[in-house]
Amino acid sequence: MKTQNIPQNQNHISNKEKSIKVSLLEKSIPSSLVFKPHCHLRLEFFRVISGELIITLNQKRIIAKPGSIVVVNPYDMHTGFSGENGVKCYTVMFDSDRLYNDSTFTKEHLIPLREQIIVLSDYIEDNDIINEIDRLIEFSNSNSPCLMGSVYMLLGIFFSKGYYSSKIKIPTNEKFYEIVDYINKYVGHEDGHTVDLSVPGLARKFGYNKSYMCRKFKEYTGFTITNYVNLLRLEKAQVLLSTTDRPISVISYRSGFNDLVYFSHCFKKQFGVSPATFRKKNSPPPNYIP
Repeated sequence: MKTQNIPQNQNHISNKEKSIKVSLLEKSIPSSLVFKPHCHLRLEFFRVISGELIITLNQKRIIAKPGSIVVVNPYDMHTGFSGENGVKCYTVMFDSDRLYNDSTFTKEHLIPLREQIIVLSDYIEDNDIINEIDRLIEFSNSNSPCLMGSVYMLLGIFFSKGYYSSKIKIPTNEKFYEIVDYINKYVGHEDGHTVDLSVPGLARKFGYNKSYMCRKFKEYTGFTITNYVNLLRLEKAQVLLSTTDRPISVISYRSGFNDLVYFSHCFKKQFGVSPATFRKKNSPPPNYIP
């Protein structure tokens, strides 16, 4: 695998093709949330450079390591965590409809892909795919005119090697996605205690039967509602512990936990250490300026 030409020190790689975005994701802390549950119309490819990226993709758990590619198709709900040794990976995203032209390739492959009539395979171990992803990342950094050609080549390899399948189109429930966005928005607010993120509160807010809402939430995200809310609160606590000197009791409350003992129990269960131990290991050095 050839990775020496891939830029290693950028969180976002800009390019003139706005339909193509390449970003670098890094998490050194094990079992940490890399990205929240979400979905989008863009195609997305994850290329792990080091460590492991654990992705929940439509209730399927995938462990991505160097030497593999994970593909997220349009409207696929996905969540990412770092592995035991953290993770460093690139994500490549683009809108397939920006690639349309009058070719047979567009009619037979790109349009069905956009309309979810066909889907790309979600896990690939293929050096041709990996090498083309690496070239695409390199081209995006330099705004090379080869960028678009590399995108077509990447998709061409997928289709020529049969890394795709037919899909029965299921209507998307956009209103349900609003629940995930609502939780993502309010769970990290300083005034998060004033927003009811309990199951009964969310059911009232969005007009769902509680049992149905809980079942569908688990189906779409892989989490129960309570576990997901707690996870986001713990992630916020993790940031506050490592970047502020606030007392742990205050951090517990600011993160959405009213009970310090329960907070400590949940934190240790998620990250394997107590909040105090985590702070000692991850506090910034003296004279640190954020």
